[in-house]
Formats: sequence, C-alpha cells, structure tokens
Amino acid sequence: MKNIVLVCQTVDVQSNNRRYDHTHINCMRTMLNRANAHYDRLVVITNVDPALIHPDFEVFPLSSDSRWKGWWSKMSIYNPQLQLKGSVLYLDLDVIPCAQINQLWQYATPGISMRRALHLEAVQNLSELHRYNSSVQTFPAGLLDQLYHNYVNSEFNQLNKISLDGDERYVSEFLVNSSIPHSELPIQLLPYYPRLVSNSQLLKTATSQHIPTKSHIPYADIAVLVFAGSFKPWSVAQLDSTIAELYPL
Repeated sequence: MKNIVLVCQTVDVQSNNRRYDHTHINCMRTMLNRANAHYDRLVVITNVDPALIHPDFEVFPLSSDSRWKGWWSKMSIYNPQLQLKGSVLYLDLDVIPCAQINQLWQYATPGISMRRALHLEAVQNLSELHRYNSSVQTFPAGLLDQLYHNYVNSEFNQLNKISLDGDERYVSEFLVNSSIPHSELPIQLLPYYPRLVSNSQLLKTATSQHIPTKSHIPYADIAVLVFAGSFKPWSVAQLDSTIAELYPL
C-alpha cells in the first residue's frame, strides 16, 4: 500500500504573510494527480477545518499543543496511530511534485530515505548530526515508531535548544545513532534557489544568475521541485510564469 502524507498547520508564512490553509492542501492533491502520482491513501494531519479539504483526503487532527508547533508538527507523520501500512511518502506543502514522483516509492524500503540537507550541498565534511532535510521523505510504515515515542516522551525544553535546526537535526541525530537504515534520496530533486535582492522584485539564483521570467524546469525528468530559503512557490510564481503554471494555487 502506498500512503502520501502531508502536514498543514495554519501558521503565517513569513515570506509574504500568507497562512498555510486548506488551499495549499487541495493544491497538493491537484499537483499529485497532474503528475500521475500513485497512492492508495492520501493523508493530511492538520488543524484546518476538514469541511474545507477535498474528500479524497483522510484527515487526522493536529494537536494545538506547543510541542507540535512549527517544524515540530512534522514529527506527527511518524505517529503509529495513523495506522499506515506499506510505504510512506511525505512531502512539504511548498514543494512541487513532478513527472518522476513515482520513482520515489522504490526508496521507501528497507529504511528511510530523505533529501540531503541543503548545507551539505554547499559545504563538505560537516557533522552528520544534521544530515537530512525533512521536506521529502520515504520510509516503510512503522519503521519510525520509536522516533515518535522518543519525541513524545522527551523534555520539550531540551528540544528547543537544538538551535534553528528543529525536526531535521532531531531526526538526523536519531538516525545516525540508531540501527535503522537511512540514506539520501538518490533521485533528482531539483532545488530552486530564489532570494530577494534589496527591495526590488529581482530574483537571483544561488549562483547569482538572473532567473528568467519563464525559467526552464525539466518537469518530465525530475521527481520533485524543492524551494530553498524563505521563498515559496506561490511568491516566486508572481515573477516566474513557469512556476505559476506548475503551482496552481
């Protein structure tokens, strides 16, 4: 069985003061279906009113407790009470699934496969204590039950001391110190690196080359288009018509 799992918490998106809400959840469904993504269950863990969410989703409540705020809300995807069977694919709501999305399922066993941490893409020989980025994950259902229980039973004050790395460092440390198989996703996850230049609406890539108003995205050849930094696809779409086409919010 193939399970795609999302998390949506109605908090402000700092880049443009927009809140995550039901439109982002429903937009992900549209993008997954456009990419012909294979799944048996489409699950979202959220504090959004279920009546606003497309009926294709199975909706699980997200606690309002501070333990689950911000990036820590993603720890809920490991909750055994979801009763998932088979393989799990987790996607952040600010990524764009593309035509090769189904290739990710082959990496959901025997262990967890996650996207390489962005700082490891730029700097070599860093500590593995923050090895992974949590925006794209595949793993067998039930594999990380202990990770969930460890998190629930941990002292939250101590968790907040994990600087700004949050869930990514927590998960990375758990995996590095466990016997659970873990690896970087080898399939192409294309990073799109926009950043605002002063107060103008000029976007540049990480290599300081101008992003064209219609960038070339090899949609047919990649599994997921991911975004770096504080920019989101819906804000980039205001300047890049290709992203506007791919992210139909």
